[in-house]
Amino acid sequence: LAGFNYGKKEPISKESLKTKSITYKIISELAEITIDSNYEIKRHPFILVGNDYWEENYIKESILGKEKTSKELLLRKRANIIDRINVNFLKKIPYFKAFCNEPDFFNYQQVINEKYNIANPLAYELKEGEFPTIKHLFQHIFGEQWEFGFAYVQIGLMMPKQKMPVLCLVSKTNETGKTTFIDFLNSMFWGNAKIISNKDIKSDFNFHYAAKQWIMVDESKLDGHENTSKIKQMSTQQEVNINEKFASITSLPFYGKIILLSNDERGFLEIGDADTRYWVVKVPPIKNFDPNYIEKLEKEIPAFLYYLKNTPLIYPEKKSRLWFDMKDLNTEALEKVKEFNKSPIYHQIIDKIEGWFLMHPDREFLITQARTIWEMDEYIKKNYSLKAIGRVLKEDFNGEWIDKTSRFTDDLSGKKDIGRPWKIKNVTLVNLSVTAPKTLF
Repeated sequence: LAGFNYGKKEPISKESLKTKSITYKIISELAEITIDSNYEIKRHPFILVGNDYWEENYIKESILGKEKTSKELLLRKRANIIDRINVNFLKKIPYFKAFCNEPDFFNYQQVINEKYNIANPLAYELKEGEFPTIKHLFQHIFGEQWEFGFAYVQIGLMMPKQKMPVLCLVSKTNETGKTTFIDFLNSMFWGNAKIISNKDIKSDFNFHYAAKQWIMVDESKLDGHENTSKIKQMSTQQEVNINEKFASITSLPFYGKIILLSNDERGFLEIGDADTRYWVVKVPPIKNFDPNYIEKLEKEIPAFLYYLKNTPLIYPEKKSRLWFDMKDLNTEALEKVKEFNKSPIYHQIIDKIEGWFLMHPDREFLITQARTIWEMDEYIKKNYSLKAIGRVLKEDFNGEWIDKTSRFTDDLSGKKDIGRPWKIKNVTLVNLSVTAPKTLF
């Protein structure tokens, strides 16, 4: 890989051209040169991966108020390189069999088994110290669950290949710090994180983000079955097809942790009762503004990384494929999303059942039948079948259908009847079951 490493140890500059008597003709084989007072030649940026030529392009971005350099790979045509330089230069471009995705923040390798590692090394050197501003940020974002927030990021750092819950930060108000939080993660995992938009999620072309370890969607509105299915798939899929215009499609291991931000607290995504991959956190507004907050966060990152690396796992035991026991991450905000996404008929029925339980607080169960509900409401009677009502009682109310015909008193109608009624749990107790978020300590 001599071509790949050319100039890494001794970058060629205008000054070195004089001292080493390197002629312009030789240099022109490496790159198209226009020498000026600020010129500096580094190792040539081209690589050949499989059948495609790529150029490593370095761009500067401002993150957390500090300028950072990031690398992106740009697809280049063979003819374009020949036109810019010459045909002989193609022989100097290092060849790799394929891309690989091997994130490792403490034992990073750029080349693995003749494959180009698309993951990036950690951008910071660890340094022991205090990080009060970062702790404040986590306490503000996660409230009483802030230790889980620490654990979430620690697992992402120490075990970057581990699947994680989809973190959803929601608030209908602005100025809450949601964007500051993902800017913080983007800076901390620089080169391995990407902030994208709804448009990126919906697009077929994903090369710029699909191999990242942190994929953050700012101000997401991903309602609709197709978008929900894509987020679900991303949260647990093992591989992803990397797709870029005019490039060969390649498959890589997928280790993305998904974070969604939204001003829609309930309808940003379709989440049902059976979904066990979402951690929904309602973020409160910022009370006191600190003009130096961003700068403080940036300065504390090396100390925070040191703490996470040298502290035993905060959530030490793997309890699911997403590491956490999702019951630990249950929140009232999540329950509201699930409630909102239930079927229209559910919302027609819930008031009747909930009202009955509020009138009978001592009862744990309600006994009724689908026909009673159908006859009570003209809208339901006009738009839904008895079968549809039964399905909602089973799926949305976790109802139990009595398995044999018996005499019973229908609680909603107050009449005695014979048949196979539904046994429905006290929905007021169920809805109130989510109190304060669970904490580790």
